[in-house]
Amino acid sequence: TYQWQRSTDGALWNNIASATNATYILTTSDVGYYIRAQVFGSRTISGTAYKYTSNSAATAVVPDGGEA
Repeated sequence: TYQWQRSTDGALWNNIASATNATYILTTSDVGYYIRAQVFGSRTISGTAYKYTSNSAATAVVPDGGEA
């Protein structure tokens, strides 16, 4: 499963509500933040279940696109 997150400093991350798909489209709410994906998975090896979490690299701070 996926959870997209945003951060003001690249160290402390907060989940983006309802952003749990494999892809995420940036919104104006993301301006000024770093964005990353957190991925959760599991697998069973020889009858033992293992869970894992992995984080993507963070984006650069999302810039303000301005108005056309």
